[in-house]
Amino acid sequence: MENIISIKDAFKLKNKIFIDVRSESEYEKDHIVKAINIPVLNDEERKEVGTLYKRLSKKEAIKLGINYVSKKLDNIYEEISNLKEEYENIILYCHRGGMRSNSLKDFLNSMGINCLKLDLGYKGYRKFLRDYFESFNKEFIVLHGNTGVGKTKILEKLESKNVDILNLEEIAKNSGSVFGYISFDLKPPTQSYFESKLFKSLYESKDFIVVESESKRIGRNIIPDIIFDKISNGKHYLIESSLDSRVETLYEVYIKSNYKDEEHIIKSLKNLKKRIGNKKLEYLIDLIKNKDYKEVIRILIYEYYDPIYKYSIDKYRYLEVLNSDDIDNVVNLILNIYDELKRRN
Repeated sequence: MENIISIKDAFKLKNKIFIDVRSESEYEKDHIVKAINIPVLNDEERKEVGTLYKRLSKKEAIKLGINYVSKKLDNIYEEISNLKEEYENIILYCHRGGMRSNSLKDFLNSMGINCLKLDLGYKGYRKFLRDYFESFNKEFIVLHGNTGVGKTKILEKLESKNVDILNLEEIAKNSGSVFGYISFDLKPPTQSYFESKLFKSLYESKDFIVVESESKRIGRNIIPDIIFDKISNGKHYLIESSLDSRVETLYEVYIKSNYKDEEHIIKSLKNLKKRIGNKKLEYLIDLIKNKDYKEVIRILIYEYYDPIYKYSIDKYRYLEVLNSDDIDNVVNLILNIYDELKRRN
């Protein structure tokens, strides 16, 4: 069929951009990562067209839809015309690859802007994603360790050296059960979009991927079973570090680099009330008000983080224990492990 492309072939194209022509709420819930939203019908218009379709007729609904779309065509043409100057391949998609994307494709092609329509639309993309997860066969190098040993920093340094990583905290916009969202300005993704971002990272990776050990649930999101099982059955390495080094790392991550106001920190800390009790909570709040953040971190490491991490750390057998007090040294050690696994493969 002319100017229609499968999602598998679309991902192979170079210099491409996906245009999601669904409404803004459909796009916000989930979309192909890095797709641009140019709605043919916005949420209110789509609702009105749908209501007319159910209550009156398909013909009247289409007429109303045409009326709404016709008022936007000049702006849509201008926007996509500008994108065409930057991208060789413009790929349009709607929910099922039906009327919205097909009509816009035909209009743009008639105006001299060659566009492709994604076969089966967003639904086809989601099926491709689910099938990919079900057949996933890449291997993970899994980094374990108590909070503050620098696992995220290790991942970032490995990525800068062209090592394939999976940063689940970044994808979920969550870095822990208590202060999880402090490090991120953006709100956490929906479960569907979490899976889309996870898919993109995995799909673009090669045979071995370095990942930090996580529970199945990260903040509001859940790792799909097949991927979680693959991580659990990966090659496991334990990262250790001195207490002073861990305090400095956590201070850098949660306070120095990503400082939020005291009330934000105290509000998060109150989630620990049942575990540490009122007296200790009040003491920690006083420390925060006196800017003694490092002492707060030290206490939380001993009385909260290390005890809850112990179970997950103890249940694995590790191929090696690595010290991260010298972060560059441990990165080089993991890089050697990664390169050796690639050679054997």
